[in-house]
Amino acid sequence: MLESWLKDLRHAIRGLRRDPLLAIAATAILAISIGASTTVFSLVNSILLKPLPYPGSERIYWVSERMKRDREGGVSADYYDLRKENRVFEDVAAFNVGTINWTGIETPKQLDVAQVSASFFRVMGVPPMLGRSLTPQEEGRSAPAVVIVSYPFWRSHLGGDASAVGGDITLDGLPNRIIGVMPRGFDSPTRTQIWKPLPLDEASQLPRSPTRLLWQVSMVARLRPAVRPEELDAEMNRLTGLIQARYL
Repeated sequence: MLESWLKDLRHAIRGLRRDPLLAIAATAILAISIGASTTVFSLVNSILLKPLPYPGSERIYWVSERMKRDREGGVSADYYDLRKENRVFEDVAAFNVGTINWTGIETPKQLDVAQVSASFFRVMGVPPMLGRSLTPQEEGRSAPAVVIVSYPFWRSHLGGDASAVGGDITLDGLPNRIIGVMPRGFDSPTRTQIWKPLPLDEASQLPRSPTRLLWQVSMVARLRPAVRPEELDAEMNRLTGLIQARYL
């Protein structure tokens, strides 16, 4: 058991070093097994490498699942269940990171992009400084093409012009409406220049079915105030059993 705990701890620290988004006062790992495998739950507390410069950052948790031996991450269907069923988090968010091409300019550029749920900025506790945040109606494959840009990108590439909000930027050959600009210093996930809606919604992921494609996602959550560690531990164990049962 000690060896397993240390492995979880090493994994959490590697993740925290890769991304300040994960540099949180505590890291909650929701361990889940799909099918007949045994579920093992672990909770790694008191990981503090660098405080996040966001309101109430001590209540931001990284939630991860162990689905099989050595396979960790998060499953999109479980993200929606976690949002609906949990009793300890104010909100839960999902995201993926990657790159996207800024086209329609003289020299196309590759940009760092994060696809995020509409709840992402609420969990982080930081709204855009200009414009607005994402709405749940803007999630999913049929949602309108909208983006939020980082402060450095807005200053360097859009001239720091407030009128850029409401304008279009061409990404991978398609126009995307700029709806917001994040404030200076907001950098989650690290080096993100463009935030786009996650191309998923609850209707596309639930109920679980052998014919549904489940996405792997990263998840963050904001703990409610005054939740005690033993309450969080008990709740994550309850959720582990609840979600596991839905695969049987």
